[in-house]
Amino acid sequence: MKKFFTRFMALVCCFAVSLTASAQFSATIEMYPMSSYATKATSFSLTEVATTLGTEPAVLVETLDAWVNAEGEVETNYIFLGSKDAEGATNYTQGGRGQFWMDKDPKAVTWGQGSCWYNMNSWDVEADTYTIEIGQFPDTLVAGEELKAHFILALNEKEATFDITLKVVEKPAVEIPTPVTTISQLNIVGSQTVEVEQYPRTSYASDAVEVDLTGIAEKLGTTDEVIADYLADLLYTTTFVTENELPIKTDSLSNEASATAPGWWFAQIYDTTEEIIADEVARSGYGSGCSFFIESYSYDAETATLSGNLGQYPGNLNAEDVRIANVYIIWGDKAYQITYKLTIVAKEEQGLDDYTKVGEAELSLEFEVADSYDGGEITLDVEAIMAALGVEAWKDITVMVKDANGGVTVGGTANNGGSWLTAEGTLTSWGSNSALFFEPNSSSDWSVLNVGQYPNTLDYDTEYSFPIYFIAGENYYEVTVKVKTLPEQDPGPDPGEKVAQSEYHSVGEIAVKIQAVPNNQGVYEIPMHFTYNGEYVAELVGTDKPTLFTDVEPSEDPEADKYTNGYTCTPYPGFWMSRDGYVTSWSSANSPWGATFDIADAEITFYQYPSFSDNIPGKTYNANMYLVNEYTGAMVTFKINLRFVSDIVAVEEVGSEDILLTKGSATLDITAAIDSLGLKELEEPLDADGLLGVPSLVLLNEDGTYTEPIDATSGAYLTDKGYIDFSENNADGALYFYLDFNDATSVKAVVEEQNSFQLTPETAISTKFGLQYGEKLYVFNTKFVDPETYVGVSSVKAQTAPAATFDLTGRRVKSAAQRGIYIQAGKKVLR
Repeated sequence: MKKFFTRFMALVCCFAVSLTASAQFSATIEMYPMSSYATKATSFSLTEVATTLGTEPAVLVETLDAWVNAEGEVETNYIFLGSKDAEGATNYTQGGRGQFWMDKDPKAVTWGQGSCWYNMNSWDVEADTYTIEIGQFPDTLVAGEELKAHFILALNEKEATFDITLKVVEKPAVEIPTPVTTISQLNIVGSQTVEVEQYPRTSYASDAVEVDLTGIAEKLGTTDEVIADYLADLLYTTTFVTENELPIKTDSLSNEASATAPGWWFAQIYDTTEEIIADEVARSGYGSGCSFFIESYSYDAETATLSGNLGQYPGNLNAEDVRIANVYIIWGDKAYQITYKLTIVAKEEQGLDDYTKVGEAELSLEFEVADSYDGGEITLDVEAIMAALGVEAWKDITVMVKDANGGVTVGGTANNGGSWLTAEGTLTSWGSNSALFFEPNSSSDWSVLNVGQYPNTLDYDTEYSFPIYFIAGENYYEVTVKVKTLPEQDPGPDPGEKVAQSEYHSVGEIAVKIQAVPNNQGVYEIPMHFTYNGEYVAELVGTDKPTLFTDVEPSEDPEADKYTNGYTCTPYPGFWMSRDGYVTSWSSANSPWGATFDIADAEITFYQYPSFSDNIPGKTYNANMYLVNEYTGAMVTFKINLRFVSDIVAVEEVGSEDILLTKGSATLDITAAIDSLGLKELEEPLDADGLLGVPSLVLLNEDGTYTEPIDATSGAYLTDKGYIDFSENNADGALYFYLDFNDATSVKAVVEEQNSFQLTPETAISTKFGLQYGEKLYVFNTKFVDPETYVGVSSVKAQTAPAATFDLTGRRVKSAAQRGIYIQAGKKVLR
C-alpha cells in the first residue's frame, strides 16, 4: 500500500460588496490582478433567494448544508454552472460541491489546467446572506480582462440564477521606496505582540489571527490603501542559515513566500548564547522540521486589520511548547514589528467515564516488518456495531482513538477518517513518531479496515495493540486491534565484508523511459510504472537482495562517496531527485520527481511533486539509480528518462531491419516498415505532400531513448556518435539526414556531411532511426559508412521478418523493450 498526503489550507475572504435583485441576481466584482488566492465576496439576501425557490431561508440552508456535507456520491445536485445540461455543469473542481475552477469561457476545469478564476459559496440564516466569493489563479489575469459566469441554484423545480462578472482593474501605481531588509538598520516605528493559544494538532487546520494596526500607515508614511494593495511587497520575516548543521538566525529579512502567499512556514533557530535550540523561529521551507505557519495574509484598509491563518505542522508541537516569530511591515527604512507568540496548551481530556460500553470485539492480524507501508486487512461487523449503538446510519457514529494524555479524541490523521498511531496506540500524525495506521476503504464504508505500518519502525516478533472507539450518544463500542509482527527472516550465511564504493562496477544497464502528464491536483504517483526482469538482475549482481543507490552531487573531495542509499522517498527504498539527477530531500522547490523500487516484485513506481513549476509538457529529467551487491560491488545501472507530456502515448516497436547508408542519397525499400506500421490498410497512399499515411521520423537521444516524432522530410542533424544534435547552431553536427517519400513502398534517404566531417573507415557512425505512425514504431539499425565501404558490401541482410520472441516464462512478447534474456528461434538471446 502506498500512501500520499496533501495539505489543504483555508482561503481568506478579504473584501466584501453587496448587491441584491428581486428575481434574477447579479453582481460585478472588481479585483486587481492577484498573485495569491485571496477572494472578494458579494452577498445577496438569503430571504429573497429562498423566496425565489419557493421555500424558507432555514429550509434552504438545511438542504444545502446536508448536500454539501453528505459523504460519498450523491444523486442530487443543487448548484450548476452555465446550465443544468452543460458539460461540466456539476464538475465541482474547487474543493467542494457547488464550487468550480473555471477558464475564461467559462467552463469547469481542474486547478492549473487552464484555470484562471474560481467561486466559493456560503450561507447564513442569522445574517440573512447568500454569499458568492470569487478568486483568481495567481498571476494569470491582467488588468482590462472581464469574465462572466452564470450559476444556477435549483430547488423544488425552481431556479435562482446568479450572473457574476469579474472585472480585473489596474492596481494604482505607487512608488514604493527601496526596502531596508537588514534588521539592525531598520527604524522600528512601532511594535506589538500577538498572543495565540492552540491545542496540539495532528492536522493542518488553522485559525484566523487578526492584528489591529490602527495608525500604522501614518507611522510608516503611507496610506492604509497602499498597505492593502501592496501587502505582499511590504511584509517581511526573519531568516536563518545552516552553519555546522545548526540553523543560525541572520540579520537579513525576506518576503519570499514559503506557504500560501503572502505567508511562511517557520522552523526553530539555534540560540548561540545559550547554546540551545530556541523558542524563536524563522522562515523555512515546508518540511518535517517546521513548527507552524502563517499564510494568506490580507489587510483591511477600512479597519486597519492585518489578518492571517495560523496553523501547526501536525504532531510537532506539544503542551507547554512556545514558538515566537517576528514579522515586519517595511516602508523604506521604517518598519512596524509584529511578534507572534504561539503557546501550546494541554487539551482538555475526554474520557470514557461518561459513556456506557454497549459492546466490544477483538480483531487480529499479522504481517512482516517492512520498508514500506504494507500490512493487512481486518473486517468489522458494522451491522453489529450500529445495532449495539442504536443507530441506523453509519454517519451518526463518531470514531475516536486514545490521545497521549489518556483520554480519547477524534482521529482523522490518515485517509477516510482513519488515524496514524504511535507504538503505544495513541493518536499521532504521519511521520517518524508514527508506527501504525488504520483506515477504511471509504469514509462511509468501515466494513474493511486497512492496517499498515510506518516503514522500518516496528520491531520483529512483537505484539502491538490499539483500541478504536465507536461512539453514538452516551454509548460506545470498543474494537481492539492486535497486530503481531513476524520474526525476522534468516539472512543466510554471512556474506562477508562490504566493499568500498570505489569498487562498484556496472555489470549491466537497463533503459527506463517513463512518460508523465503534469498533475496539479495533489496526486504524487505517476500512473506509468516500470517492471524489470528481477531474475536477470539477481543473476547479474549475484544476489536477489541488492541495495538501491543513486548519485549524490559531485564533491571536491576525491574520497567522498559518489553514491548514496540514504532514502528520501517512501515507501523505501526510494529517492526524490533534483533537476540535475542527484538525490535530494522532498520539497516543493527542489524535488520535481522521485522513484521507489519494489525489489521483491521487480517494479519501479515514479512520483512527481504536484504543481512543480518545471514539470510541463516537453520537460525531461535524466538520472541513474543502481541495484548493488554491496559485498562484490557488482551493480546494474537503471538509466531513467522521465519525460512530461500532454498525453501518454505508448509506442510499440513492431519491427526492425539493418541498413547501410553513405553520403548522398539512396532509395530504401520500406515495404516491410509500411506493412508493420499498418499503413497498407489506409485508403490514402503515402505521398510527399503529407497525405494520410506518412510516418514521422524519430532519432536517437544521447540517453538511448528516441526523440519525439518529427517531420521526416525536414530531418535533423546527427553528431559523430549518432545522436540527434541539440548544440547551438548545430555546431556538433556531423551529418544532416532526412527522408523524401517517393511512393507507397520506397523512400529516398539523403545524407549530407557537415562541419568538415567526412565519412571514412575510421569515422563510421552506428545509430538507429525509426518510422513512427500513431503508436507503432519501425526501427532501422543504421550504419553510416564511407562510399568505398558501402560499394564493397555486396548485400545487407535485413531483419524484415524476425523470429518470434518469448520471455523465459514462455510468453510471447511483441517487443523486447527491456534488457534481459529472451528466447528466439529456439535459442536464448541477450537483448
